[in-house]
Amino acid sequence: MPKDAEVSPWWDDTFYEHGTQALVDTMELVQNIILQTEYHLSQAQVETNLARKTAQILSSSSTRSAQTAYTWWDWVLRGCAVGSALIFSFTLFQCCYFRHLIRSVKASTNTILTLSPLKLPTLQRLK
Repeated sequence: MPKDAEVSPWWDDTFYEHGTQALVDTMELVQNIILQTEYHLSQAQVETNLARKTAQILSSSSTRSAQTAYTWWDWVLRGCAVGSALIFSFTLFQCCYFRHLIRSVKASTNTILTLSPLKLPTLQRLK
């Protein structure tokens, strides 16, 4: 030991105290991290359960409203399809009827003109 070195009594020695305090601080830090991790894990589990329950509620309500909307639109579209089929059938019937009516009128006009004793040039031009 050099002669000019200061020697302090043992009660003033803080080397081990600082080392021990650093170890205690490290252990407290680790313990706090573990506690925070446990809190975050349980908090994450709560958030997961909440998100799952929210998704379930939203999907069931949107499914219910979608089923209602689908049912309503389904009936509307069925009504439109039935209405369109009826209109098409009625229009087809009208076309066939008027075609028959026009042919009948034409045939009767030709018959009348043929059997008529009058020879009218204006009526013959209609042929």
